[in-house]
Amino acid sequence: MRNRRDLAELLEAVVGGKAGIIAGKDAATDLPVDRPPPKLVWPDSVFVFTGKFAFGPRTACERAVIKLRAVCERGVTKGTNYLIIGTFGSRDWVHTSFGRKIEKAVEYREAGTPLAIVAEDHWVSALPQPMP
Repeated sequence: MRNRRDLAELLEAVVGGKAGIIAGKDAATDLPVDRPPPKLVWPDSVFVFTGKFAFGPRTACERAVIKLRAVCERGVTKGTNYLIIGTFGSRDWVHTSFGRKIEKAVEYREAGTPLAIVAEDHWVSALPQPMP
């Protein structure tokens, strides 16, 4: 039992949060994700990805939405529909390079731009199965 506790503490220290992140639970407790999560629409929607993803490399995430006739961009703009935040995002997101995308998305959203900020787990659960 002691070894499990030690391992959990080590994982928390490594990923900057609770070990539940590793199990695929929502790690976005300190992140400004939309609550409740929105319904995702694929064709012609613009997606931006930030952080590190359990799904795989960012290029794999981008390929998944492109297969659904969506568009991927590198940075957040007023034309962005969805910012997807990777599961392995740090609780200290504001001090990281991917935190700038989150800041910009929050700024646009608060100004009335219809931009949704979504945690990776919700994005993955919205992907059609099997993928086209």
